[in-house]
Amino acid sequence: MISISQAAVRFGLSRSTMLHYDRIGLLSPSYRTSAGYRLYESHDIDRLETICQLRRTGMSLTAIRQLLDESDPVSGSIDSAPLTAILTHRLMQLQYALANIHAQQWATKKLLGQLGVRKDLPSFDKEQWIAFMDAAGMSDHDKDLWHSLFEQQNPDGHQDFLEYLGIDPMDIRQIRTYSKKVLSKETDRSVQKSGPKKT
Repeated sequence: MISISQAAVRFGLSRSTMLHYDRIGLLSPSYRTSAGYRLYESHDIDRLETICQLRRTGMSLTAIRQLLDESDPVSGSIDSAPLTAILTHRLMQLQYALANIHAQQWATKKLLGQLGVRKDLPSFDKEQWIAFMDAAGMSDHDKDLWHSLFEQQNPDGHQDFLEYLGIDPMDIRQIRTYSKKVLSKETDRSVQKSGPKKT
């Protein structure tokens, strides 16, 4: 068993963070001494390691606690299905945020050019973006859905991002039109799975 300070140092956390995890029921020590000092067993440390891994993805403490509370009580292993769904959704959020950043970068560079200020910013072309999505393990359907979500949530940003990648204007129109169709199909499929809405 190790103390709260030792556990905090091992994972690069502050003591106050460890205390917060205890307060919200995310990670409580297996033992307390008669003086009230917290002591952590190996399975507590395993849980803390999982917490740190999930936190690095940006997952909220509430979502992490729910996942861990629903894990196998004996082995402590998390059911892969909900974890995969959560991480896939998180990856989509991050990619959407990254695309927005690139769209803003492109718009800023364009505006600077209009003001007569030249800024040779690093370029990010279509091939690099496709390679990035492939490296993230996204299937063609995942890519289509990603574009569809971008189109739905921020159509102007989607347009800016596609222009930023240097895609031909006619191809951009085709991509955006197709993205709307993909989202419509996904919505129809979701409605069919859940059945008609009851009133």
